[in-house]
Formats: sequence, structure tokens, C-alpha cells
Amino acid sequence: SSSNILGEEDNSAAVVRVRPAIKKLYGPNTKFLCDFSLSKLSRWLRILGIDVAMDSWENHGGNSNHKNHHLVTPLQPSEGEEELKSVPVTSTNKSSSIQSFFQRARKEKRVILTSSKSLLDRSNCPPSFYVNANNIEKALVHIYAEYGLDLNRERFLTVCGKCGGEIEEVEGCDYRLVGKIIPMDRQIYACKLCGQVS
Repeated sequence: SSSNILGEEDNSAAVVRVRPAIKKLYGPNTKFLCDFSLSKLSRWLRILGIDVAMDSWENHGGNSNHKNHHLVTPLQPSEGEEELKSVPVTSTNKSSSIQSFFQRARKEKRVILTSSKSLLDRSNCPPSFYVNANNIEKALVHIYAEYGLDLNRERFLTVCGKCGGEIEEVEGCDYRLVGKIIPMDRQIYACKLCGQVS
């Protein structure tokens, strides 16, 4: 028998290969790049204060310069996303999209989190970690252990779960609160990037 990605005994023949991260990528400040199959995981990591970006390696249509190349929000489509989804996927443009995804991970020094075994199986895949999308809670525990992340109360709710931007305290006169019902018994926070109020 052998151990699978989660460190458990795995007697199956299909053991996932994991790309080890460079030492400097490890530690409390490890940054991640999730594919869209892991939007729920991305949101939870952000709530815990982890720097997580979102991107797709399947819907780029072979164009690494499209508006969605630096997309970070998993919860709502950005401008032009519908047009991108309508682009027929071929082996050529899919390969180009994967390389753009890999290039972003290297450039921003992020560890890839993916539920795709075929992506991990590519010889030029950067440091990455396989996640079972059906068990996000368990995946969170193993990601924290694998990368030495810091479960620190001071980091909670410092990163926007929607877009990954920085969260700040806001006062009642802030423009982002216009037209919103504001609770009077607690501090209000808003994202500097997307304006999401919490």
C-alpha cells in the first residue's frame, strides 16, 4: 500500500503526484492560486486570512491577455466572462490556457490548489496540491498542516472572501454604506477592492 495526498493509506493504483513547493513558498505567508472548482475552499481560506487568488485554466480560449486573466472573485462573473465561456475549447487553446495558469502561479509565487489530477500530472506543473472538492473541511486541515499556515485570530476576516482584497473598518458616513441597513451594535467592515460590506 502507499500514502495518498492526505497522508492516508491508499491501496488504489491511481496515486496522485504532488509537485513539492519550493521552501520559500512554505510558511504562514504561503500564497495560493485556486482553480474555479474550489471556489468554496478559496472563500474559507480568505476568511481565515490567507492570500488566495482565483483563476481558470479551462475557459481562457487560448488568449492569455483576456480580461479574466487576473480574475480573483469566485462568486460573481466579471465583465466579458460570458463571452469567454462560449469559446470552443480545443486541445490547442486548452494547453495555452493551462500554461497561462502555470505562468501566473510562478510569477506571483503561488502554490496551485486544484481538484484536477490531470493538471498535477503535467511535467511542468508548478508547486501544487491536490484537493478533493467533495471534502473541503478535511482539505482545509491538511493544507494548514502541509504549508505551516498560522491559524491566528488576528488574521480572521482580514481578507475579503469575495475577491481577496484587504478588509478595513469603516464609519457610518462611508460611501460604501449608502443605501444599506447598518447594524448599530458592532463595527462595520468593507473591502478596499470590491466594496463588499460585512
